[in-house]
Amino acid sequence: MNFKMNGSTYSLYSEYNATYVVDCGEPNVPVNGTVAVSNDTTYGAEVYFACDTGFRLEGNASSVCQLSGQWEPGTPICQIVGNYSFRR
Repeated sequence: MNFKMNGSTYSLYSEYNATYVVDCGEPNVPVNGTVAVSNDTTYGAEVYFACDTGFRLEGNASSVCQLSGQWEPGTPICQIVGNYSFRR
């Protein structure tokens, strides 16, 4: 990168035009839950989490793809509600 004098101000420019796509990939699915992904997983995309019947969401119900390539906030947890018992 170089600095270029432009009148009395300085502007930063690059000799190369490059486009970078930040893709967070598929988000983690909470155990006993689901995640709804829009048609893309790139910067700014949002996903929504839900829990199966008998479980409640602990954490945020959505995450957004950040410039770091990570979903923030992270994957929530689905906690069992009440005294459900599961038989094998």
